[in-house]
Amino acid sequence: AVQAALLRVVLDKVVGDTVLDASRLSVVAIANPVDVGGGFDLSLPLLNRFVHLDWNFEIENWKRGMLSGWPDPKPFALPAGWESELYSTRALIAGFLDKRPHLALNVPGTNGKAQGTPRAYPTPRSWDVASRLLAAAKAVGGNKDDRLAVVAACIGDGAAIEFLRWEDALDLPDPEALLAKPGSFKLPERGDQQYAVLGSVVAAAIRKLTNDRWLAAWEVIAAAAKQGGADVAASAARALAGVKRDGFTLPTKHVQALYPLLRATGEV
Repeated sequence: AVQAALLRVVLDKVVGDTVLDASRLSVVAIANPVDVGGGFDLSLPLLNRFVHLDWNFEIENWKRGMLSGWPDPKPFALPAGWESELYSTRALIAGFLDKRPHLALNVPGTNGKAQGTPRAYPTPRSWDVASRLLAAAKAVGGNKDDRLAVVAACIGDGAAIEFLRWEDALDLPDPEALLAKPGSFKLPERGDQQYAVLGSVVAAAIRKLTNDRWLAAWEVIAAAAKQGGADVAASAARALAGVKRDGFTLPTKHVQALYPLLRATGEV
């Protein structure tokens, strides 16, 4: 009966007319499976506002806790600069959805109720959350199982497995090699690969940002625009322009090719 009222609490951190401090607040919900204790499914809009993680009962850990007590949990902190991975993960998702557009919005069930599993399902909202969790997982060196767990928690098992299989099959060039020799860049023919490779180059440049790497990334973006990838290059240009630092300059020889993109970003 209160699910509709919870929608703004969960997503916007607003309770009635009170706006809560979102920077200091997380919303966590814990529930038994639907078939335990006469439960019922949550509405699809509420489901889509959560990241769904299963808690597996492990008897050995429980026995140790019973005998020696349970230690206080240790807060986990992401490394400084983890957000540098975010553009790469968003570019990957954009590339994947360029190839699988039907998975951008795939609502399960009928009549506003999810039919069993999956609880998580793909929407623009849950893909955005997935991009953040995937960036965090990559920043801490998470393995394939970790990446699958966090992405599936946002968009469901089926879409997550398909996305990670697609990522594994991309066979992209090393972004560090492209930054070292930007003149060697060749734009892939497939649109999904174009998003992914430019995203990896921009993310790599941002991760260890220097003027030389900044200029090299612009050279790669300019080459992509010249080779027929103007739309993808425009997205990469906006992301790279957003991290410009004092003293950084654009390479003059590329300004003409990039001029329409730079006008869109407000750089010229």
